[in-house]
Amino acid sequence: MGDDRQTIEAPTQTSPKDDEFVIHVMPKEFLGKPAAVVQPIVAQAPVKKALPPSPVVAPSTAPMALLPKGTVPMPAKKRHLPWALIVLLFGLLVVVGGGIVYYYFFLVTPEPEVVPEEETPIVEEPVAIQPGHDTDSDGLTDTEELLYGTDYRNPDTDGDTFLDGNEVFHRYDPLGFAPSTLLDTGSVLEFTTYELPLGGFRIYYPASWSIVNSSQTTITFHTEKTEVVTLERFPKTEDSFGSWYANRPVEAAPFSSLMAFTTKEGLDGYMQGDERLAYIDLSDAVWKFSYDLGDEVTIDYLQTFQMMINSFILVK
Repeated sequence: MGDDRQTIEAPTQTSPKDDEFVIHVMPKEFLGKPAAVVQPIVAQAPVKKALPPSPVVAPSTAPMALLPKGTVPMPAKKRHLPWALIVLLFGLLVVVGGGIVYYYFFLVTPEPEVVPEEETPIVEEPVAIQPGHDTDSDGLTDTEELLYGTDYRNPDTDGDTFLDGNEVFHRYDPLGFAPSTLLDTGSVLEFTTYELPLGGFRIYYPASWSIVNSSQTTITFHTEKTEVVTLERFPKTEDSFGSWYANRPVEAAPFSSLMAFTTKEGLDGYMQGDERLAYIDLSDAVWKFSYDLGDEVTIDYLQTFQMMINSFILVK
């Protein structure tokens, strides 16, 4: 079928008028060709400038062992220092540290000067002497009650209306009635010595005591503990006991403090205030009785000491 479309030549371009009819004709070069689709122009957003990529650490090129499917690889074990190296380092630190301490504290640092302290003299206070305990207040201490076999809870053990201490003082038997004496009970013994030219003497003493030494001029008795009773003879050339005493500076107590007394055998004498020192005054001699406590701090044998003085008598 022949192309019966007519070609209309385009009129010259003139300004059409509003009331004229205008026909637009396709140019020849576009006849018989498919029409091209013109895409609409869409506004695009400004493109942001890309930042430079972060450096990527290259993975290890060491070959990995092939693991079975589903197996999680274990992390590599940390390496530890051997124990020998640790001990060696510790010992080295100890040696170095000790050397530094020794250097600074013993070689560099001077030792402080030691100022000797003044020694305070030790003054021993005298021990207060106490009387022995007397439970029943009969004049005998509880220790003396054991010597004579009396009851320390009964002031009159034999019930004769005389106190036990008073009977011992007069050398009577505190366990029986008169005329029984201490010698009859066996609680005391009699010591007698006689030698010319001085003659001798007699004295009672507890049977449980011991005689350490004896002579015409001295005799010493020891108790069961540390007390000592001593009897000594001193010659007297002075006219009176006072003159003799004044010539003896070794005697501690002043003469004015002595008390005069008479024994049960009729001998005159003088006694110190605490009754632990006594003197029998004779025409040619003085007999001195002393009661030394030793290490004891209580006077446990005072009544016995008085009994011994009362029993003293010269033997001719």
